[in-house]
Amino acid sequence: MKDAAAYGRILEKFKWAQQHIDNLTRLALKFRDDYPDAVVPESNESTGEVLYRVSYIPTIPSEVALTFGDALQNLRSTLDHLACALVTAAGNNVTSQTAFPIFDTADEYWERMARKVKGMGQSAIEAINSIQPYERGVGHALWQLHRLNNLDKHRILLPVACINVSRSSTPSEIREFRSRFEQIHGVGSSGNVKLLVSFSNREVVPLRAGNVLFTAPVSEVNQDMKFPIDMAINESEVAKGIPIINFLGFASTEVHRIVERMSPHL
Repeated sequence: MKDAAAYGRILEKFKWAQQHIDNLTRLALKFRDDYPDAVVPESNESTGEVLYRVSYIPTIPSEVALTFGDALQNLRSTLDHLACALVTAAGNNVTSQTAFPIFDTADEYWERMARKVKGMGQSAIEAINSIQPYERGVGHALWQLHRLNNLDKHRILLPVACINVSRSSTPSEIREFRSRFEQIHGVGSSGNVKLLVSFSNREVVPLRAGNVLFTAPVSEVNQDMKFPIDMAINESEVAKGIPIINFLGFASTEVHRIVERMSPHL
């Protein structure tokens, strides 16, 4: 690395994005705990079962979408700062077209990427090409980041929605966990076991009042059953049903990985 100062400036932009992500993570975790009555049990005496139904949909604070947009913009800008630094490192001048190339399709990428990377060293360009920053490429998450950032710039707020992807474990699931724990470790688990079970086989869709999330026999009812409510992206063409903090965590990791990977070219 020849230009440590440029690398430092890129990381500063990334760290600023991370501050927004950290703030949003705190908001999301608080949101999970603020609405314990949003899902309520209903007894069905004829079947001997208990239904857990959505009683109302919590209102997502506008601060969430605003902070989400800020995080997206700074992650995308980190990549563009990297692109400019790569041109400068090669001894050339940045142009108005210089940017980290991300496109909708592979064909569009190969047709239009040259003007974005003009002035970079050939090894840097080849490294970017290997990332495949387009939909369904290796860099699919970068495409999602790029598209969501563009949508945020042209809308008032990005659409977000409440979803539920997990629940507390039932008594039989806790017993099974204790049994497996003892088999593996040779000793029983101590303390009060609290597990979350993911709805891995259920389509993730925005919650609606009246939705039944789970049905169980009375014998399988956990008196402290919880259904955490997450705030998710609700943009069907790009990333629908993905919890915001999950997406940003992954996108942030990808951006940082690319910065580190490209640093020898600076």
